[in-house]
Amino acid sequence: MKKRSQRIRLGIFIFISSFLLVSMIVFFAARQLFEKSDTYYIAYKNVSVSGLEVGSPVEYLGIRIGTISNISIDPQDINSIIVELAVEPGTPLKQDTRADIVTMGITGLKAIEIRGGSNEARFLQNGEEIIAGASTTQEITGRANIIAQKTEKVINNLQVFTDPENLERFTSAADNINELAAQLNSTT
Repeated sequence: MKKRSQRIRLGIFIFISSFLLVSMIVFFAARQLFEKSDTYYIAYKNVSVSGLEVGSPVEYLGIRIGTISNISIDPQDINSIIVELAVEPGTPLKQDTRADIVTMGITGLKAIEIRGGSNEARFLQNGEEIIAGASTTQEITGRANIIAQKTEKVINNLQVFTDPENLERFTSAADNINELAAQLNSTT
């Protein structure tokens, strides 16, 4: 009799635990399925979206307003990547806002940061396109190109400076300055 009552209690415990687990899964899944959102699109042309993933955050000046719901290649222009955003309904996005790809911390994961927009511009409607902004990778690449150009100029100037003919001129000029300093010293 004691074993039977233990089995019954164990059965009831397993049944209730399973019911609660399934209920929680259904609750959270249904919540995401029935959650309303506005959809906006961004077309990045010749820009790498490496690090962006479905589910990555979308922020407006640091405030999370949604997520990326889809990333695909534009069938009409294979150089464009279309990023679909699911944004909280009623989020005030203006026509002149820009969507930049930014890095989240040191992980290398990326997010969309929406910036800009003037009070005079009209509000975007659900389903419209947001202007593609800069990518962190593009900015770094651009800065690296500028640094490389400046480094090349410095190296070229060093080559001119260290040319044997120019070294002789600099040595001669230094000797002349030494002689002038010596004459000035003896004059004073």
